[in-house]
Amino acid sequence: PHTMSKNLEGLNDLKSPIKSDCVNSTFRFRVLKSRGKILKKSMHPGIDIAAPRHTPVLAIANGRVVRNVSRCTDQGRLTGCNSGFGNQIFIQHKTNGKKWFSSYNHMTKTVIKKRQVVEAGQQIGTVGNTGYSTGDHLHVEVMDANQVRSNPLNYFRPDVLKECGK
Repeated sequence: PHTMSKNLEGLNDLKSPIKSDCVNSTFRFRVLKSRGKILKKSMHPGIDIAAPRHTPVLAIANGRVVRNVSRCTDQGRLTGCNSGFGNQIFIQHKTNGKKWFSSYNHMTKTVIKKRQVVEAGQQIGTVGNTGYSTGDHLHVEVMDANQVRSNPLNYFRPDVLKECGK
């Protein structure tokens, strides 16, 4: 029931970014709490997939790395490194003649370089807990050419990624 970006029509069949099909937190408005205290009320502009620390993170489609932030420490607590995204890879893709982006956030480490060309399924980093994060997981976002975020679940087949328990 989520709307799809008109600029991303035709984009489907993306590869899973991690060896799991269970999305713990979806693209939606949410309240972020820690120890019972409300930290932030905001739109969650991507999906979260919980996984053990150091689990390989994979590119969801062929593309070129346009941003690689790898300076954040994996402290296992809330830190504002890289505006809260922690260690991050930002990839530019082109599908059916349309440019779009994906981002992978909160990683322990990245294993690719800026401007590097990557293939779908190639390892780009490992799961971590950097930035504004309350536990080991991968936060993934999908954006159109204007970097307008869209619900990533719209672009994966249900047998590849789905909400936990569905």
